[in-house]
Amino acid sequence: MSSCEPLAYVLRDSLHILLENQKTTLIFKVNGWTHPLVPGISPVLEAGNGAFMFPDAYSSESGAAVGVVITDDSVYNIDGAAHSQLSELLLELTALQKEKLLPEDQVNRLKVFVKFRVFLKYIFGFSV
Repeated sequence: MSSCEPLAYVLRDSLHILLENQKTTLIFKVNGWTHPLVPGISPVLEAGNGAFMFPDAYSSESGAAVGVVITDDSVYNIDGAAHSQLSELLLELTALQKEKLLPEDQVNRLKVFVKFRVFLKYIFGFSV
């Protein structure tokens, strides 16, 4: 079994190529939801928890998003292979951004700073 087979099986009904007026469009489809894949343009965020977040253009809510997750225990995601392959594919076909998580010490410093700002606002009525 090649390393591409798990992802190909998972995405067999998810990637569609449309030919229209001499123009090729790649569409990512999950159930009834679709998202065009335009290299360098289509926004996608790979969140720190491994979810792929796509803007939901069909939602009436501003900022709505759709998350796609390949679970760790999926029979198609052996040692994270399907997740890695989808990430590589989206890197080529979209404007994928990967969320960078802060180290724990920076998170703790940020929490202290936020608490300090809240304290100043409460005591003195202004923000830093």
